Amino acid sequence: MWTEKYRPRNIKDLIGNGGCIDNLYAWLKDWDEVVIRGFKKKSNFKGAWGNAPNVNARAAMLGGPPGVGKTSTARIICASLGYNVVEMNASDTRNKAAIENRVKDLSSNKSLDYFSVAGLKRQEENKNPLAAAIGGIATQKSVIIMDEVDGLGAGDRGGIQALTAVIKETKTPIICICNDFENRKLMTLKNHCYVIKFQRPDPRQIKPFVMKIASREGLDEVNDSCCDHLITSAGNDIR
Repeated sequence: MWTEKYRPRNIKDLIGNGGCIDNLYAWLKDWDEVVIRGFKKKSNFKGAWGNAPNVNARAAMLGGPPGVGKTSTARIICASLGYNVVEMNASDTRNKAAIENRVKDLSSNKSLDYFSVAGLKRQEENKNPLAAAIGGIATQKSVIIMDEVDGLGAGDRGGIQALTAVIKETKTPIICICNDFENRKLMTLKNHCYVIKFQRPDPRQIKPFVMKIASREGLDEVNDSCCDHLITSAGNDIR
């Protein structure tokens, strides 16, 4: 499918929301220094609610409508900074017990180091059995991407509270992603996250990308007018 064939694979492939991309990159890059080593940062920027965003938070929350590149941005930035990504969907961890049993375990360095080292060990053994045998394997830092956290508000049995409790103590960066950014049930969770609000890209930002796909696929009939109609009819959804 074209959504997979042309999905963004590096930062320059992402469309729009340049400020959000930069903010998430800076937050994750400095996470160890801020959270583990205690070197706090200051923010003079005033957010949508009149308060400076919590740049020192242990978790980030990416909010905005579907199809604006939130998950792609998170994945690409994590990869660019050398993080191993553990992805989870809130629909699979909807209640308190699921959060505590799965996310809490994953948010500890011990658990994630186990997954990272196990994967790296397999790769290293394939490449260089001798190096693996003498223990020459470096650990890889990890990050949890928690998608569709607004789903925790539906039929919730303490899932949001449990996730908030995990964030307060996590030794691993957590990136929460939601579509219904104004959901009142997320208010407590947002208070413990670095909030980054995505918006739909401008059609002028999307157009060159659509025209490039049309050219590569040999769709000569897609002219400027047709391209504008495609973008508008899709509601600026870049998928």
